[in-house]
Amino acid sequence: MPVIVNHDSHLFDVAGQRDLIIERAKGFECWDVAGNRYLDFMSGHGVMNLGHGRREIVQAVAQQAQSLTHMGSAFEHPERTRLAQRLIGLTGMQGGRVFLSNSGTESVEAALKFARHHTGRSEMIGFIRGFHGRTYGALSAGFNPRHRKGIGSLLPDCRHLPFGDVAALRRTISDQTAAVILELVQGEGGVRIAEPGFINAVQDLCRRHGTLLIIDEVQTGFGRCGQPFAFQVFGVQPDILCLAKALGGGFPLGATVFRSDIQPVRGLHGSTFGGNLVSCAAAHGFLDLFEREFEDLEVAEKGAHLAESLRAMSRVTEVRQMGLMIGADVPCQASLLLQYLQNDGLLAISAGPQTLRFLPPLTISWDGLNEGIRILRRTLD
Repeated sequence: MPVIVNHDSHLFDVAGQRDLIIERAKGFECWDVAGNRYLDFMSGHGVMNLGHGRREIVQAVAQQAQSLTHMGSAFEHPERTRLAQRLIGLTGMQGGRVFLSNSGTESVEAALKFARHHTGRSEMIGFIRGFHGRTYGALSAGFNPRHRKGIGSLLPDCRHLPFGDVAALRRTISDQTAAVILELVQGEGGVRIAEPGFINAVQDLCRRHGTLLIIDEVQTGFGRCGQPFAFQVFGVQPDILCLAKALGGGFPLGATVFRSDIQPVRGLHGSTFGGNLVSCAAAHGFLDLFEREFEDLEVAEKGAHLAESLRAMSRVTEVRQMGLMIGADVPCQASLLLQYLQNDGLLAISAGPQTLRFLPPLTISWDGLNEGIRILRRTLD
């Protein structure tokens, strides 16, 4: 039986913690403090793309921690520089520069600030049900009324359009628009996948108006959608790319990748812990594994198998899938089904009131995937 947690603590709990204490994890499996085993179909909210407890990441972290944990960004360090170089190579944004931070929302904040500074414009365009983080700039760029309720005014000059509506974008974008920001797959917004024609139109309109295209790949990046990055699936090129989650291999790390002509401005932005050396070491360990293993992980095939299995379940009304990022609509509260799944040994998350979201580690075995499908059938069929 699951271990029930006493929430009468001093934690300022804004997330809504589950009645479960996970003690350890390995690969795609987790165990609570009572020894109960769970299949991880959420990857720590999309962080553990290559699974838990990877030896190479642990060793890289231990080695760096023994020599130097932190000095701040005022001091250069070769591992920080090397990480930026690796990200430029992996993304193909040749000649670009990388700002290192601690999270996805910080990556977005840097993107928004430098987009306005570079263009000299203030207007931003985001999309309804888009999610870019919960700090003020990132929250202003996204649009979910639940995240905005009761906190007053956000940043001015931010417009929000229906996701996929080319005509609305054509009417709204102008020579005063600094940037358009979007997720190619809206994760928090329901695992809603953009149409290729829409993305091509967004890129064309941005170029026509001198507007920067910011692509938020905090959740879709590093193999989640079947290619190293989702923008490669769609065949578009970001001017600014936001990364985080999987990049740190389980440690807090964000990165904003800027195209070559967007120049850094001393003093305009900063982050005390951004590019922390232990997090950078974890990222190098993760990237070593990613570059070695990704081509053999069968992400597209595993994702298609899970999606087809879900479509055959009677309580699932619609499935949207790209790689191992899957949303399944259900005719009841997703939170209720998530509890049933947890009780049966599978951890997942929601993407809206009636959408289940599945983000298993890309390294999950076929046996592990099929075991998860059997658990899902017991609840959803």
